[in-house]
Amino acid sequence: MVNDFAGKTALITGAGRGIGRALALGLADTGAELILVARSVGQLAQTQAILLGRGASGGQIRVVPAELGDEQQRGHVIAAALATGRVDILVNNAATVEPLGPTAVIPVAELRRAFELNVIAPAALTAAVLPDMLETGWGRIVNVSSAIVARPDFMVRFNAHAATKAALEAHTVNLADRRRPHRPHLRVAAGQHNGPSLSPGQTGRSCRRMRGTIMSRCRRDLQIMRPRSATTRA
Repeated sequence: MVNDFAGKTALITGAGRGIGRALALGLADTGAELILVARSVGQLAQTQAILLGRGASGGQIRVVPAELGDEQQRGHVIAAALATGRVDILVNNAATVEPLGPTAVIPVAELRRAFELNVIAPAALTAAVLPDMLETGWGRIVNVSSAIVARPDFMVRFNAHAATKAALEAHTVNLADRRRPHRPHLRVAAGQHNGPSLSPGQTGRSCRRMRGTIMSRCRRDLQIMRPRSATTRA
């Protein structure tokens, strides 16, 4: 195990499958303690079982089932995450592509739910963990976006997804700019994903290949994998 993040805690949303699960496996390999959040209790249990099967200790993993689009459940996640200390790495990965369809017929209530999960939840989690990051002078915040932001015409009828991810990227840019003069070891980035998803049952070669791709992109583009001693000052 490469102990780049031994002693640090990573909160990963949408950790029950796909990118979230892949990042959980990769971060566990670096020695980070994990707080895994997802709606599905069953998928979280699968991720936890895979981690334990790969040698992670039970004390390294905390599982918090929650619907992050719900304000009350979001508050529960924040309280659980901060109950035993600070969060050093936040990965806002949970998202929805719904509602789908022509913009004119999408109910406003459904659009509001998409913004709650895709935009408000990442902003709320960031607001909760950022003070400790600023105080300690070290932190990583990764907001998982989508290539649809650059070309929304590629996915017609996905307007809610395009609009919420564009809002998330704007939030990320402004957050990164505001923190820069204060803490050179705090990094904020949005990563676009436009590749295949990882199904809950994939734990073999395809899982390892996708996990490797995601982790290498994090190292290269988001610089989340660089230990503090190697981080270039801004």
